[in-house]
Amino acid sequence: RPEKIMALGCALLLSASCGFVLPAARFPAAVPPPRSSPPAANLFENLSKIAEYNKKYLGTAFAALTDDRKARASHILFGFKENAEDAEARARDVKCKLDSGEIEFESAASTYSSCPSAARGGDLGEFKRGAMVPEFDEAVFSQTSEQLGQIIGPIKTQFGWHIIRVDERSEAA
Repeated sequence: RPEKIMALGCALLLSASCGFVLPAARFPAAVPPPRSSPPAANLFENLSKIAEYNKKYLGTAFAALTDDRKARASHILFGFKENAEDAEARARDVKCKLDSGEIEFESAASTYSSCPSAARGGDLGEFKRGAMVPEFDEAVFSQTSEQLGQIIGPIKTQFGWHIIRVDERSEAA
């Protein structure tokens, strides 16, 4: 068989060099490459959002280099993937229930949160400054010592709306 393949290849090369062209009906014409889509109408709006987020992210990353504090927090996430249109309203409703004492934080996290931490009552464990998305990080590390243990939010991030409780936080060295 290799001999036949070699002979066929040589025959094709020889016929091509002699100007012989195979009929187009047997070999379809090459498909032109797809055209790239035109730029989005809101390209500059999207670019400004990206620039704004990068500014927040870089600020948080820089703060992490100069701030060695750690925190332990819990949260309830009302994610955008589930019901984006009413995530904020649901977060505000649960926050009211928490503020009134109608429901405990761990129970609310287990019931309402769309984050895997719901199985632990919303506990995120200990994390360093800069480990979370900028809005979350700012909410956790900007609280005063007297506000520890209080419920804050709802805070909007790229993942959804969060209700946060900062349980512990080390002070700057």
